[in-house]
Amino acid sequence: MVVIIGILAAIAIPKFASTKDKAYIAAMESDLRNLATYQEQYAADWNGAYFTGTATSLTPVQGFTPSQNVTILVVALPGPPPTWSGTETHLLSGKTCSNATGVIVCV
Repeated sequence: MVVIIGILAAIAIPKFASTKDKAYIAAMESDLRNLATYQEQYAADWNGAYFTGTATSLTPVQGFTPSQNVTILVVALPGPPPTWSGTETHLLSGKTCSNATGVIVCV
């Protein structure tokens, strides 16, 4: 009986860890999509300028608040045309997600 439980645990624990990491990545991707919308709204109000800063759930930047345990670095690029990039990390994941070209990439 103990052997069976050990085998099941050996199978389930890596699956569970993988599922948690996927959830962290999904949160980062969602934040980057929300940031894109937020940046465009900001640019509409500020004559095409984008904002720069580092945001966490405890310290938003220009009113943008990412998910819990997420840190996002936002950089405004002068252009022409002006644009922005965002790089995000999650405290509980070794992955990083970024949006520099309009496409979200996580590695």
